[in-house]
Amino acid sequence: MATLLYAQDNDTGQTETLEFDAVFTLSPEDPVTITEHPVEVGANITDHARDEPERLTIEAKVSCIPHPKDADVRLSTLELTIKTRTTPGTKTIPLDVAKPPITPSLDGLARAAIGAVSDSILGAPRATVIAESQERSITGSAQAWQQTSPRNRVRDVYERLLGWKTKHLLITVQTTMREYFDMLIERVAAPQTVDDGKAVTFQLDLKRIRVAESETVQSPQPAEARGALGKNKGAQNPKGDKNGDGKAQVYESALSQMTPGG
Repeated sequence: MATLLYAQDNDTGQTETLEFDAVFTLSPEDPVTITEHPVEVGANITDHARDEPERLTIEAKVSCIPHPKDADVRLSTLELTIKTRTTPGTKTIPLDVAKPPITPSLDGLARAAIGAVSDSILGAPRATVIAESQERSITGSAQAWQQTSPRNRVRDVYERLLGWKTKHLLITVQTTMREYFDMLIERVAAPQTVDDGKAVTFQLDLKRIRVAESETVQSPQPAEARGALGKNKGAQNPKGDKNGDGKAQVYESALSQMTPGG
């Protein structure tokens, strides 16, 4: 499963990319919190359910084998010399068959004469056996991905994941099914077993964080400036009689009588 991780470093502004050698499991979760209280008939059900942040669990392996997408890896041509042996064939060899001594009899002389004539015509007895293989060298060329700098790929990936977790960087995860944005690393585990050798199977838990953007708006101008002190206008004389009925003069006369020396 092709899985890419992108994270932008807040200090340098550069985007870092991480791709595992192999992804074994990819477990996305999209939970929803639903109320446990009774909901009145006819009520809006939407008000009683809340989407929770997405979660994503990745189990992937990283080895020390050079990865083609690493910056310090290039395709190199290598000269190879292989020692091998030829395929053993067969060969025919003459057999040195021991012959019994000639008995001094007419029958023995006859058999010896017949055998001599047969060997001269057909040749000595022969047998077919497996021949010995010969050693030879085969020279050829091949292309392979070669890492130009001496480093430990497993350690580099582990330190990068820990750095992203410590800096709380927002991560984008691209998979074959969907993309996950604004993810934070919640847990990094790197268990090792004897069967893994120099490779490590990483377990990565990510959780989405809600990101809100702030906006500044222009507030309306108040009718009266806030915090402004009121202007002291001093004592005010009674207002004159607006209706012309003489009540204002009566009030002034009564007030002067109540005041000593008035």
